[in-house]
Order: sequence, then structure tokens, then C-alpha cells
Amino acid sequence: MEIVRLISCNTAFDANIIKSKLESEDIECFITNENFSTLYPFMTGGIDVMINEKDMDRAKEIISDETSTEIVCPNCASKNVQLGLGNNKIKKLFLILIAVLSFSPVGNIKSRYKCKDCKTLF
Repeated sequence: MEIVRLISCNTAFDANIIKSKLESEDIECFITNENFSTLYPFMTGGIDVMINEKDMDRAKEIISDETSTEIVCPNCASKNVQLGLGNNKIKKLFLILIAVLSFSPVGNIKSRYKCKDCKTLF
């Protein structure tokens, strides 16, 4: 059996909800990058939910309703949005660099969505 990534989540909360749904349906799974993604959120691809390859189709069917929410701009209702650092990118990248060099947690740097059409941050 090969272990494969089912989905990458932005938060540990989302990953644990998916994990509990899968376990309630008797699909073995585990979470990776949970602690590291919390400390250094921009150095990883997210928090991964891992499963056996043989359970992939059934697991995708189970979580399809959980992952089907689309991000929509509250200003213009566009679906053309991107997750990023928002304004002050240089300041935030500098803080991340200092945190990495000093081996300390990044802190409270939140990602924000930006609409590519109307340039609204949310």
C-alpha cells in the first residue's frame, strides 16, 4: 500500500475535521506538517491529510462537500481571487526572514485574499 496526499489544508482545524470525517467512515488517515505549518506557515504547502492509495476514490467522495466552497470577493462577487500576504509584503517577508534566522515562530502573520478584478483585500 502506498501512502498519498489527499488534500492540503490552510489550517489545522480544517485538516482535523476532514480527518475525523474519514475516520468515521473507517478510512485510515493521518495529518502531516501540522506543527511546522503553524510555526512557519509560508515555508510549507499547508497541512496535508494522508491516506492509503486504495481509499482515494472513496475519500474524495466523502470530502467533496467539505472542499466545495469557493472563495468569492465580497465587493464584486468575482471568483478571480488569490491568497497572499496582502499589503506590506516587504514588511511581512522581512519578519518571516528574521523569524527563520532566529529560529523563533513567525507569529501572527495572516494571509489575506485579494480580488484580482477590483483589488479588494479580505
